[in-house]
Amino acid sequence: MKVFISMPMSGKSKEEIASRMAEIGELLKTRFPHDKIEVLDSLIEDTSKGPVWCLGRTIMIMSHADLVVFDKEWRLARGCKIEFDVCSYYGFRFFGDLRTSLNKMFKQFFI
Repeated sequence: MKVFISMPMSGKSKEEIASRMAEIGELLKTRFPHDKIEVLDSLIEDTSKGPVWCLGRTIMIMSHADLVVFDKEWRLARGCKIEFDVCSYYGFRFFGDLRTSLNKMFKQFFI
């Protein structure tokens, strides 16, 4: 299962982002032991083209996901909120919002 993780990245180092993505990936592996979990790399290192270009690129990456996970504090980041809207409007399978049943299982990590 290909997983896209939507998380605030502003002000965080590449290492912090990678560590958090790995932590979420490991949690998903324990929750879905029969699935091969592949966390899609959504870290855009070259931000020189601007925030809208970066957001478009992450949405392109997200389009390949079987599941989208919204990390805690996603509501504080404009890009995450737009990614959430894309999931909602285009029918992506996701969790991390109060409206989803999986939220209760992962509340210590998400929201």
